[in-house]
Amino acid sequence: MTTESQYWSMVLADLGAPQTPTSVSVLTAWSRGEKPAGDWSQWWNPLNTTQPATGATSVNSVGVKRYTSAAEGAAATAATIENGYYPALLQAFDSGAPLSSFQSSKVVGEVQNTWGTKLYGSLVKSPNKAAPSSPASGSGSSGGGIDLNPLDWLGAGVGAVGGAAGTAAGDFAGGVLSGVMSALGGILSGVVSGGASVLVPLATALIITLILIGPRGTSNATSTVVNLAGNALNPNPEPAAPDGCTASTEAATPLVAASAAVTSAVARERVDRAADTSLPVL
Repeated sequence: MTTESQYWSMVLADLGAPQTPTSVSVLTAWSRGEKPAGDWSQWWNPLNTTQPATGATSVNSVGVKRYTSAAEGAAATAATIENGYYPALLQAFDSGAPLSSFQSSKVVGEVQNTWGTKLYGSLVKSPNKAAPSSPASGSGSSGGGIDLNPLDWLGAGVGAVGGAAGTAAGDFAGGVLSGVMSALGGILSGVVSGGASVLVPLATALIITLILIGPRGTSNATSTVVNLAGNALNPNPEPAAPDGCTASTEAATPLVAASAAVTSAVARERVDRAADTSLPVL
């Protein structure tokens, strides 16, 4: 049974890079820009690389791969980082660099523009917030359908909010928000690609989150959610990325990208509010 931390350790080992907490936290945070935390083991490809491998199959038109094992996925991820398109990123891993190196404009540019993880720059500002998830089942998520029964969504939402209500009064808003994000992850898990059949649940999830994090009409979080809703519901695919790289997952897998973007927006909003003492803390 492979844990997320073990998976990233395998990637670093395949790179021949030092096993540092910073590198693991950066990889973890980066992956949240590709898919929700609960789906990190989906296809054994948490960074959605298109790197070919024996037995690997494509899961969408962009060429994102489904790998047969954690070891194969980790090796493919390392091979992508080493393919020549990411020199600054590779140097940061190989040298066991501090967090500031992973936040440099060169690394951010490589990951956001070439790999296609548009939210990397925001996520890597506070990578320790993206704690590794619990152990995977050993096979990775195989995708599948989504529950379109509104009563089931209501049950999930009520359960999430009910659990959050038990949170200490001083952190009630944060508890509710965490509960809804958990419900959102459950609603979106198993979705392989966007389409007409997922528009209603996606819109519902985004509206719920928007209500919770949008007290300030001009907040970054509100803007991000609205933009991602538009991208997910009306995807505009970007040109194909170089072999072994990923095109933007907002186009390839809009639901996964939207969920990750909402998570990032919430984190960003919390940072903004921490800096402005006149606002309640999320």
